[in-house]
Amino acid sequence: MTDTTNAETTAIELLAQFVEQLIGLQNSAQAAQVNGRSLQQQFLQAQQLYQTQLLPTLMASPTAEKFMSYQTEINRALRLLGMDVAFLQSAKNSVTLQKRQAQMQQQLQTLLAFCQGLQAAMAES
Repeated sequence: MTDTTNAETTAIELLAQFVEQLIGLQNSAQAAQVNGRSLQQQFLQAQQLYQTQLLPTLMASPTAEKFMSYQTEINRALRLLGMDVAFLQSAKNSVTLQKRQAQMQQQLQTLLAFCQGLQAAMAES
């Protein structure tokens, strides 16, 4: 196996881990009794995986420019998701909490869609 193939395999594996973490976060955010601290912790773990492992691996890829638009959108969606998590933690009444949960779910759906697009782009290269 060449180094390029190893890097691409590693990126695919890291992306799968990232998607798993996002799905776990999505499941936690859907719970009737949301634990804000737990959500924050899960979000930080997913963000750290993306920023410290997946993103550098993608940037080192010989086809990095092909993935740039996905990386940009995933970064943007992660920042927005982080704000949604913070807002959900600060929600005091149930109506606000439900709105924040809905916003967070929508952001997670968007993020997962970008991850699917990135997976498809990686499979083509």
